[in-house]
Amino acid sequence: MLDSSINSKSSVSIIYIAQNKQNKNMIYVGKHDGDSLEERRSQHEADARKGSPTDFHLALIEYGLRNWDWKIITTCPTENVYEEEAKIIKEFSANPIIDSLNTVHAKKQKLTKSKLSQATKERLRNNRLKNI
Repeated sequence: MLDSSINSKSSVSIIYIAQNKQNKNMIYVGKHDGDSLEERRSQHEADARKGSPTDFHLALIEYGLRNWDWKIITTCPTENVYEEEAKIIKEFSANPIIDSLNTVHAKKQKLTKSKLSQATKERLRNNRLKNI
């Protein structure tokens, strides 16, 4: 019998905001598969400490890891999380006062995911042909 908690954990995602305490207009909107904001926050902080070059990770280091307020904005089904995140980023980015630390990240991820999917299909197709 399958453990239903495994399936339910992976079917819900969170969309969250990190807001700089010193400059309230500086924000980052992100998503995470699952419901643990603390887990995602720890991942961001670890990436920042390792020298990740994203605008958000650089800002975490520049302003200090403790100088950010983190909160969940909404939850949604995992299959809708890319669209929901993009919609919320667009809403925040429309405000000229907001300094969004999001790059074209959501579009890049979707495109990369699509390209990876195509590459995987091609690789599988080629492997099948080799085995004939």
